[in-house]
Order: sequence, then structure tokens, then C-alpha cells
Amino acid sequence: MKHSAKFSSVSSRYSFIQGCSVILLAVILLSPPLSSAQRQKNSISFRERTMNAAQQLREYRQQLRLTKENARSTSALHSEVAIRINRTAKTSSTIYYYDDIESGANGWTSAAYTGSDLWHQSILNASSATHSWWPGIELQSNYDNGARIDNALISPALDLSSAIAPVELLFTENYVTERGWDYCMVDVSTDGGTNWTHLRGGYGAAPAGGSDGWIITTLDLSAYAGQNINLRFYFD
Repeated sequence: MKHSAKFSSVSSRYSFIQGCSVILLAVILLSPPLSSAQRQKNSISFRERTMNAAQQLREYRQQLRLTKENARSTSALHSEVAIRINRTAKTSSTIYYYDDIESGANGWTSAAYTGSDLWHQSILNASSATHSWWPGIELQSNYDNGARIDNALISPALDLSSAIAPVELLFTENYVTERGWDYCMVDVSTDGGTNWTHLRGGYGAAPAGGSDGWIITTLDLSAYAGQNINLRFYFD
């Protein structure tokens, strides 16, 4: 999964809410590469794969052009997609963790299982404010380094020991990856990162292709109420 992912492009927010319990984050994925590692069982020629990736990139650029033209033809832009915390609002929800990616790493770490580690905080794009996490190359605005990208962004320990279900993870993400090859996975660990469980599918089942801009994603963490966990945003 070559996740040209930018977490909150660079504005990621993680929040846990109980009653609803929540975590917020943002991810961005940019232009797909033409040469990711072949990991699928079905056979496909390099030429065909290159043609498919080139077509996807043309569609993406066309979409960007239309979006810009539409923005120029309207008096106001659409409101941004973002997650914010209103500290003065009364709610039955409890926020167990929140990070808007605007004040440093805050305990987040990255891991390269193969090759180079591309995860970093970027200002190329964001769902709000100025920063997001992204496994990409700034000068290229994509993640094509000519090798397999097999990287993860890992959260600090998140204490849900007092949480009562339902518990939810909320995050914003924006991705454009090579369809059928590069996947954006989200995993959870209850043993400090030794073992991981998929929250939304593994390689071949998690989201790939394009999100058509920033979106808000919600994943159920109710099964982990009462535990300490780590989250992993894994791009392969």
C-alpha cells in the first residue's frame, strides 16, 4: 500500500469520545506511483498496470481542474471538512484523546517495515489549520520513491480504562493511491504494538484509490473499552 497519505494534511485530529468516545485524525494521499511492489496473486503485466495508473492519474488531475474551476465560478468555497472540539458545549460524550497535529509529534512515532520511512508532518494540504501526517515526498507531492512503501504511523498509548461503550474513533483523511495495489489500513493493538488487529481491513480489503478530497471517517472501538490501546495508520 503506497499510502500517499496525509493525516490531516496536514491537520490531523484524534479524539476519543465516550457516550460516544472518539479519536480524530486526518490523512492525505497524493498522486499514485507507477511502480509499487507486486503483491497481488492475480497476474497483470507491468505495461497494463502502468496504463491503469496513468489513467487514474489523469482522472485525478481532471478532478482537481474541475474543482478549481468550480471554486472560481462560485462566490464562496464549500466549507472545509474538519473535526473540532467545542470546549464550552455541554455533552454526554467524553473525549479521551485529541490531537490536531499543530503542536509537534506528541508521542506519535513511525515505523518502516520495508525500505525508507516516509511518514512526517506536512503542510502541503490539511483539513484545517496547517499540518497533517503524510507518508510522502514533499518536493514530488507524491510517494513514489521507486521502491515499496511499507510504513506505519503509530499513536502513543491511549487510555480507555474508564471508557464505557460505545467508543468511536473519528478522523479526517484524504487519499489518492494506486487502485488495487496501495492500501490505507487502520489497526489497533492492546499489547503495546507487538500484535495488531485490523479496524477496517488489511491489504487488499482496506480503502485504496481516491477519497475525492477530505472526508470524515468513523471506526468502532467499543470492543476496546476498558483497555489501553495504540492505533496504527498503516500504508503498504
